[in-house]
Amino acid sequence: MNTTTSAVMTGAVVYAGRWAQEKPIDIRIAIGTAGIAIALSLMAQVNEKLAQQFGVLILVGAAFVYLPTMVEKLGLTK
Repeated sequence: MNTTTSAVMTGAVVYAGRWAQEKPIDIRIAIGTAGIAIALSLMAQVNEKLAQQFGVLILVGAAFVYLPTMVEKLGLTK
């Protein structure tokens, strides 16, 4: 997965997760997403495969934190 794609998807998961937790959504999410994208881009200049894998790791970490709340908020569990 492209590093930019994983950074943007991570930002979307965090945004949706904060909405599901009914926490305020502010500019820090966008700044964090941009920071991750820049860091992964710099890492990709040295080792692209490592940067791609690290981007996926960050995405999976965000998913583990926010997806259970999102699934519950959407009413997909009983």
